[in-house]
Amino acid sequence: MRGLARGLGVDDPEAVSSPTYLLVIEHPGRKTLLHADAYLPEKLGAFLADGGLDYLLDQRAVVVVEWADKVENLLPPDALWLVLSLAPGGGRTAELSCADGRRFPFLAGAAKMGPRD
Repeated sequence: MRGLARGLGVDDPEAVSSPTYLLVIEHPGRKTLLHADAYLPEKLGAFLADGGLDYLLDQRAVVVVEWADKVENLLPPDALWLVLSLAPGGGRTAELSCADGRRFPFLAGAAKMGPRD
């Protein structure tokens, strides 16, 4: 998450941490990062139903939702999904997907990239 924050030009990327009990943390910078956590899905679901979804859909920000699969039915159908998994030999693998590839054309090129050392 901090790497993404650095790439977005967040003012203090080292301050980025999981917002589990806060629901959403806004990190200002060149591009605002809205970092939400759905580990407690009832709590985040209530926030989204009470107008929080409009806040999270602000086009001026990048929104990241940890544990998003717990509130998938509340998220826009054209969301970009990033799934991190443990790699068999150590480290992590990252898989990007979305319902409509035209929304994120860079995915076509990303699929052709090999593993990084």
